[in-house]
Amino acid sequence: MTLKEILKKNNAFLIPVLIFISAGIVFLSIFQKEEIHLWINSKHSPFFDSFFKYITHLGDGWVFPAGIAILAFVKWRNVLGLIICSLITLLLIGSLKNFVFNDVPRPVKYFEGSQELRLVEGVTMNMMKSFPSGHTTAAFAFWGFIALVIRNPKLKFTFFCIGALAAYSRMYLSQHFLEDIVAGSILGTLICILSYSISSKWKKGVLDKKINLIKYGN
Repeated sequence: MTLKEILKKNNAFLIPVLIFISAGIVFLSIFQKEEIHLWINSKHSPFFDSFFKYITHLGDGWVFPAGIAILAFVKWRNVLGLIICSLITLLLIGSLKNFVFNDVPRPVKYFEGSQELRLVEGVTMNMMKSFPSGHTTAAFAFWGFIALVIRNPKLKFTFFCIGALAAYSRMYLSQHFLEDIVAGSILGTLICILSYSISSKWKKGVLDKKINLIKYGN
């Protein structure tokens, strides 16, 4: 499948992603990242404290092995595609955070001594390696890949919403600034498209088969 075909068949996911990224860029061009973060930090409630405390885990690394295990019962091509997706995400984010942007402070460290942020109880706060957001990159890479695999436009949009909520949770929990989220969403989307494109080009055959539960159950 060509890149043009991938883009054309996934408007229900990619158009919302484009709007999400564009909105973030517009806000960053108008307001300072400090202003944006303090405004977000002021909008809170007990319900959203609990909601985002758990929704943020949809961008954890565990989603990749869980997804790979599930896709093994659907099609091996998608399993290998998601493996590629997870490896690129791990290597890229690990390299950027540890060797390029390792000294970039997260909100709690950035505002230390000048602003007291409202933090959610039970959330372990990180201090450095803020850029880009690893959770956001993983969320858009994983849920984006799943969105490209399925055909239902409503589910494609649903998976965008999951990625966007996981991304917003990182700001709500004061783990990242908006610029970290925007960068992560761009990287994650590019990774899922690249991974899907690579896996879709492999020749048909065993990769298009799935596990036969009856066969392996006897």
